[in-house]
This record gives sequence, C-alpha cells and structure tokens, in this order.
Amino acid sequence: MAQNKADSKGVGVAPRCIVPHEFGGRSNCAATWCGFKTGPASYKHKALHYGKDLHGEKLLSALDNILKDYCSDAVAERHSTMTNSQRNESLNSVVGSKIPKVRFYGGIDTNDFHIACGVAQTNL
Repeated sequence: MAQNKADSKGVGVAPRCIVPHEFGGRSNCAATWCGFKTGPASYKHKALHYGKDLHGEKLLSALDNILKDYCSDAVAERHSTMTNSQRNESLNSVVGSKIPKVRFYGGIDTNDFHIACGVAQTNL
C-alpha cells in the first residue's frame, strides 16, 4: 500500500494481489515486495505453516470476499493520501482525560458536556 502513495488506482489493486499470492498465484505480484519474483527456487512464505501456500476453494473464496470491500474505488481514493491517525488519537486522548474509561459516564446527564469540553480544548 505504501508503494502506491497518492495513486488511488494502485491502492485499489494492491489488496487484490494478497490472497492469490498466499495461494501460490504470483502473476500479479510486484517484484519489489514478492520474494518469489527474486528467488523462485528458494522462496517460502515467512508467516505460513512450513512456508507452504494456502489451499482450499472455500478459504480462497472467503478471503476474497473479505478483501473485495477494500478494493473499491471509494476506499482506494480515501486511503491513497496515506494520512495518519495522529489527530484522531490526540482528540481521543483529550476526551479520555475528561471522561476516563475506568468509570462509566454514559448514563449521566453531563456526558455530552464532558465530550464538548474535550473537543473545545482540542480546537483551541
């Protein structure tokens, strides 16, 4: 994904290569990340049992169904900017200081006020 920064078409195509690669289909793999392309005779999967390819039509179909949502044009366009979530994490931290997770504040009337205080502090 990082190799296709600012290229929404590439970001949409990259996940489509993952499942076939794990099942031994390496025709769409990029030479920059696929070890099979650089040394086919000695290649073994690092994260799979005994370094062997996955097998099974049902597993292949299930994994394809999971990843197809990440290959849509809308998702690819959104992720092609490769921005990070640091701003979101910062807001979560500030709101968390107003409403600690160790206590339940969801049932009190001032819950919205606590969240608004955290947002206001972040905006300042």
